[in-house]
Amino acid sequence: DQRNNLIKALLSSRRAGDAVPLLEEMAEQHSDLHFYKCRLASLYCSLDRYDDCERVIASLPAEIQATVEIQYVIARLAYSRGDKEGALRAVYSILEVGVADLSMTNQLGRFLIDLDAWEQAQKVFQRSLEIYHENPVAFQPGCCTSWLGARGRCHLGFRSQLGDGLRFGGRP
Repeated sequence: DQRNNLIKALLSSRRAGDAVPLLEEMAEQHSDLHFYKCRLASLYCSLDRYDDCERVIASLPAEIQATVEIQYVIARLAYSRGDKEGALRAVYSILEVGVADLSMTNQLGRFLIDLDAWEQAQKVFQRSLEIYHENPVAFQPGCCTSWLGARGRCHLGFRSQLGDGLRFGGRP
C-alpha cells in the first residue's frame, strides 16, 4: 500500500510528526489489524505524546499488550515519566519471554544501559552476538531493515564496546 510506504519514508526521513495522521488513519481503517495501533503507540511515545500512547495501549487486547513490542513501549513510557522501576519491570518481563530479534535485543541492551542495569545489559548484548552468529547472512546490509531505521546502528556500536576488534561503524 502506498500509505505504508509513505509512512516508512516519513519516519526514516525524521519527519515522524508528519506520519502521525497517516498512521492514525490506517489504525482506524484497519482496526482489526493491531499492527497499526502498536506502531502508533510507539510513535506517540517517541513524540512525547504520552497520554495518546497510553490511550492506544489501553485500546489493545490484553494478549497484544503482553507482546514484546508493546512491553517495550510501556518500558519507554515509564522511563519517560520518571518511573525507572516500572521501566525495569517491563524490560525484565520481555527478557523472561525471550527475544530472538537482533534489533529488539540491541534496543533492550541500550535501554538497560540507560537504566543503569549494566550487568543485565551485558547479558543482553551477549545474547545479541549469539543471535548474529546463528545467522550472520540475514544481517548483512540490505537484508533487513527496521521500521524506524535503527537496525544495525546499535549492533555495530555495541560490538565495538565488547572489544571484538571492530571499530565503531565497522562491518562484521
